[in-house]
Amino acid sequence: MQLEEDIKVKVTMQMATIKDVSPDVVRTISVILEKKLESLLSSIVDVGGVKVVADMLNRLGPKSQDILKNINGVDTSLATKIKENMFVFEDLLNLESEYIMKILQNVDTGDVAVAMKNATEDDMLKVTSSMSSRAGDRFKEEFEMITKVKIKDIEAAQRKMLDVAQKMIEEGVIDRDMDE
Repeated sequence: MQLEEDIKVKVTMQMATIKDVSPDVVRTISVILEKKLESLLSSIVDVGGVKVVADMLNRLGPKSQDILKNINGVDTSLATKIKENMFVFEDLLNLESEYIMKILQNVDTGDVAVAMKNATEDDMLKVTSSMSSRAGDRFKEEFEMITKVKIKDIEAAQRKMLDVAQKMIEEGVIDRDMDE
């Protein structure tokens, strides 16, 4: 009943004129269909869903907040689910000090200095207190050398830190669920 009219007619005619089918033919068709389905299933890629959208919005940076606000106006529950799956720079700064330290060890000090250029004193303290004294000195030196920084450069440096953090979360090195 769900087939289109012309296909419905063809299928009905085929069913009416079909003769006995050998079990070997049924087995052969079954094996071929199974193989086709397996190859189809193995090539399926996530193209949608909350997690995919959250990852996409993460890469957009601050612009994603406007999109989230608009989604929130239409579907609050969906916006909440997306936000729960997103990991933004503020989330990184709210991680435990030991996790921030692990992230900082895997990011170039120059990138950290650029990423923190517009940071509040509290956020700056969170980052510097997670550094060894030698790393802290290097950071302060880099930070003071930087004078004018474009917002897009700050966002790019923050993205580098977020990418490192995201990789560590995926590898289980960082457990961000503890901090939510």
